[in-house]
Amino acid sequence: MMGMIKQIQQRIEDTQKQLQAEHIEVTSGETLRIVVTGHQTIEKIEINPAYLTPQSSPILQDLLVATINKGLMQAKTKYDEEMGKVATELNLPKIPGLF
Repeated sequence: MMGMIKQIQQRIEDTQKQLQAEHIEVTSGETLRIVVTGHQTIEKIEINPAYLTPQSSPILQDLLVATINKGLMQAKTKYDEEMGKVATELNLPKIPGLF
């Protein structure tokens, strides 16, 4: 039993490390580039300097919010898929919020 628990813990840790190394890139045309990790943290935001004008500020703010949310949603989906695979491989019950 203890061996099985250690195996489960190791598999979860390995998957979490793999997810941390994953990078999901989301763009908003030529304007923005956002990089999110598999742990749903923003790693990088790049803004095309051509769009940094007072007139484009409101649009740029909206694009930032939309692009960041899109990246975070993709990272969450990836996380849920990978942790779901772990649960399936280890025959764990599908309990919402388990990971």
